Amino acid sequence: MFRKKSSPPYSVRSRQPVGGVTEAFRRNNVIISKKQRETALRQQSVTQRQADRHKAEQRHATRVKAIGAVICILGLFLVYRMNISSVKLETNASSRLSPAQITTYESSLLKAYQQHTIANQAWLLDSQGLSKSVRDQFPEIERIEVTSTAPFGSTLRADIRFRKAVFTWRDVSNAQQFVDKNGILFDKNLDPSVNTSKLTRIEDQSGVVLKTGTSVLTASLVQFVGQLHTKVPPIYGPGATIGRVIIPKSTREVQIQMSGQPYLIKFSSTRGLDEQVGELTTLLGFMRGQKITPAAYIDLRVAHKSFYK
Repeated sequence: MFRKKSSPPYSVRSRQPVGGVTEAFRRNNVIISKKQRETALRQQSVTQRQADRHKAEQRHATRVKAIGAVICILGLFLVYRMNISSVKLETNASSRLSPAQITTYESSLLKAYQQHTIANQAWLLDSQGLSKSVRDQFPEIERIEVTSTAPFGSTLRADIRFRKAVFTWRDVSNAQQFVDKNGILFDKNLDPSVNTSKLTRIEDQSGVVLKTGTSVLTASLVQFVGQLHTKVPPIYGPGATIGRVIIPKSTREVQIQMSGQPYLIKFSSTRGLDEQVGELTTLLGFMRGQKITPAAYIDLRVAHKSFYK
C-alpha cells in the first residue's frame, strides 16, 4: 500500500576540467607571482650570480676575438692586394719608343716606386718624389702622372709626357741637343709632333759644355731661350719665325735674327723678356712709320733705351 519512494539518482561529478577555466589554474599547478619571482632572484647565491656573469663575459670575449680575427685577416688581405709588382707605360711617344726603351722606362719607374713608398703600398706612394727621381734620370721626360689599380690589380699606370723641342742646341762638343719652352736641355727628342730638321738652331759661342737635364746657363737665359719663339714672332706678323739664336761669349746677352731680316736683335738676359718685347714693339712701330730698316742690329739691352744701326 505504501510504496517506497525511490531516491533520486546520485549525480556524478565530472572528472574533466570545466571548460572556460584558464590553464594556469589547473589542479596541482603552482602559480608564481611577480613578487615571488623577484624574491627568488634575490635569494640566488652570490656565487651563482658571479658564475652567470663570468659566462657572459666569456661569451663576449669570444665574440670580440672572432671579430678581431676577421678584421686582421681582411686587413692582411688588403695589404697584400695593395702591393704593386708591375708598371704599365702610357706615353705620347709610343710610335717612337722601341720595346727595349719601354722596358727601360718601366723598370726605372718600378725601382723609383719602391724607393718612394712604404712596404710597397700604393696608398703610401710619394708621387712627387717618384716623378722627380725619374725626371732627373731621364731629362727628356717633362711630367709623369701615376695611378694604380690596387686593390683590384697590382699594376702601376704611368702616363709620361715627353718634352717638346723648340730649338736645337750645339755647344763646343758639337753634340746635338734640344731645348724645350722652359729652357731645359735634353738629348732625346721623342715627341712625334716635332720635326727636328725644321727647328731653329741655337749657336752657342759661350764655350760652355752643358749636361742634359740642366737649365741652359743662367736662369734668365732659360726664360729667353724657352720663350723667344712665342714672344717675338707675333710682333712681325703671321708666319714670322726666328732664323737664328746666338749665345755670345757674354752670357748676359742673347741675340736673335728673324727670318728674312738683315739685322740681329740683342736682348739682355738680366732684364725681363716681356719688358724688352714691349720696347721692341714700340721701336718697330716707329721704324715702320719712318720706313727705316736697320742694317746691323737693334739693341735692347739698356732699360728704357733702344738703339739700332
